[in-house]
Parts: sequence; structure tokens; C-alpha cells
Amino acid sequence: MGEMSHLAKGDGYLVTVVPAQSYLNPAVPQADLSLCHSSPCAADFHYAGSNGYTALLAKYGSDTFDLVSVQLYETWSYINCQIRSSRNPPKQLRDFVLSYTTPFWM
Repeated sequence: MGEMSHLAKGDGYLVTVVPAQSYLNPAVPQADLSLCHSSPCAADFHYAGSNGYTALLAKYGSDTFDLVSVQLYETWSYINCQIRSSRNPPKQLRDFVLSYTTPFWM
């Protein structure tokens, strides 16, 4: 996917990537390529990632991808759990959005 995206960018195309939240989540410090993790919100959901897209973005970065748009509708997404359990959902959502502006994993 990375190489194909890089070649498309080289041919003048706009290239985007849309990972599920567990594949690119600044709230989780670890990263690996497995997609068989349990969700922190549902222990019986074993198809979450752990920042696997950080490797893709580290290798190809903004030279290849024009837009990265994180899917927040992933089943048992971290932000969904955080907002549902928060006493201040607007602040939780604001802090979440701001967390993507800090290049902690790049």
C-alpha cells in the first residue's frame, strides 16, 4: 500500500489514507503490526490494532500522503469509550482532536 501510494503521488495524484483509530492512536504509546489486539473497551473484541500505521507514515510520510483521516466509527474505538465514560464529553473530544496535532510518534 505504501509503495503504491508513493507511486501514485509521483504520478501527480492526491493520496489519502484513512486508518481505523486503533491503527493510529496517540493515546496508546505502543505500536506493532498485529491487528489481533483486544479493545480497551471490549475485552472480547480481538481485532483492534496498535498504531500499525505509524510504520507506514514514518516510511512514506507527508511526501506521499496529502491527507490522513482517522476513522472514529471503528467498532469499540478508543474515543467512543472515552466519551461514553467521560464526565465532560466536549473536553474529552477536544483533547482527543488536539492529541493528533502533536507529532509524538513521528
